[in-house]
Amino acid sequence: MTTRATRPAADRQPADGPTQAAALRAEIDRLKEAVGARADVDRAVGVLMAAARIPPASAFTVLRATAQRTDTELGHLAVLLTQWGRTRSLPTKIRTELRDQLRQQQDVIGTRNGAYVE
Repeated sequence: MTTRATRPAADRQPADGPTQAAALRAEIDRLKEAVGARADVDRAVGVLMAAARIPPASAFTVLRATAQRTDTELGHLAVLLTQWGRTRSLPTKIRTELRDQLRQQQDVIGTRNGAYVE
């Protein structure tokens, strides 16, 4: 007969049910947040695609590079860009970097037919 002490670690169950439940609730909360952040990023990519007339991969590259160069979390930048789609208002530092990144990406893909963020 195998006892709890001799079973492999992968087969062991946590002794404290409430602790396990709390850990699972925390994991669910983290996953919900991740799904929400992904949706924000997807919406921001769509805004960039429409505003600059660039393909999805280029829009994501612009979004990521702008976040890195302005030291802004990607999810926060995505929310700001989604709001910009409605308000036409962005912080100056982000607006300037976004314009530079859009120009650079449009040069890479060989188009300059897009509108820039002003």
